[in-house]
Amino acid sequence: MSASAPDEEAPRTAYRRFRDTNHARLPWLGPGLFTKVLYFVGYQRGVGGVQPLILDRLVASHLPAEAGVGRRNGWSSEEWLAYLRWAAEQAQARGIEPDAVEMAVGDDR
Repeated sequence: MSASAPDEEAPRTAYRRFRDTNHARLPWLGPGLFTKVLYFVGYQRGVGGVQPLILDRLVASHLPAEAGVGRRNGWSSEEWLAYLRWAAEQAQARGIEPDAVEMAVGDDR
């Protein structure tokens, strides 16, 4: 049984909830930490498509402009989703997992 590729609404909602002090149980977590949580609880290996990935200062500092991340921290949900879309496209073109794209970006340092 194979799972279907995740849509963008679930990661968008999760990201926004972590940023919203009315919903976040741990309001002091910034995107660099809570995207790690989202990756570990939401990544679906072998499914493809847009997957939650870690976006911290290290990753952001090595992303190309076409990844859609304009700052080094404090990213909006739309910047994070642009990065996830970019990573999904790169992964599909290379025949690898989206998190392998993330790891390769970090290896470029």
